[in-house]
Amino acid sequence: MKDQVSEFINSIRINFNFPIEALTSMEQDSIKEHFQLVKVARKKQLFNEGEDPKGVYIVKKGKLKLLKTHANGAVHIHFILEKEQFFGYDMYLAGTKNLFSAVALEDCELNFLPMDKFMELIDNNPIFAKIMLQEVCRSFTVLLSRTNLYSQKTVPQRLAYALLLLDEKYTTQDNSQLAAPVNLSRKDLASYIGTSIEVLVRILKQFEKSKIVRLEAKYIFIEDFDAMINLAKTNSFE
Repeated sequence: MKDQVSEFINSIRINFNFPIEALTSMEQDSIKEHFQLVKVARKKQLFNEGEDPKGVYIVKKGKLKLLKTHANGAVHIHFILEKEQFFGYDMYLAGTKNLFSAVALEDCELNFLPMDKFMELIDNNPIFAKIMLQEVCRSFTVLLSRTNLYSQKTVPQRLAYALLLLDEKYTTQDNSQLAAPVNLSRKDLASYIGTSIEVLVRILKQFEKSKIVRLEAKYIFIEDFDAMINLAKTNSFE
């Protein structure tokens, strides 16, 4: 069942790990020497939108959210990143300032590679450069897919997509075949799907009544993956 979920959400998933296998042993040794450990406490910012990108990051521990604050003050969470994910390169390669702010959802540890060292890899390793070009293109495609999703899907459908994504992100080796305990605040979840907390809570109660999810305190568990996928596709509770 989890494999079916993974295939279903593939078009809107960001899941890119640092392509260390594309590097020579000398390059691997070099970047390991230049990695800097960065610790970010829960709710603290790693960087802000509008700043110049300073380098690239690999998540070692914890989860972060990439969010954007709009002119009217509304905050929208675009992506949630987990362990081993690699980020921070796309805005620099595009020649723009940071489009998002990065904020820790949990206490986080990251490996930071300064941008000049990252660009040395791009300049000197054609295989690595090709992988990065492919990933930048894929990131753009994913962003378009998510934009279409938010413009064309209802709030219950967006919530269904989000919970399927989050179930994957909160899955561990110990619960790989079970529903994962999604531990995202109602405020952040509402921001993630572009709705109010009140609307989110009402829809979650409908999901619970239909036995699609189970709510335990702050945790959300998917009880019926088939129904959740069907809901994401058709907006039907049947």
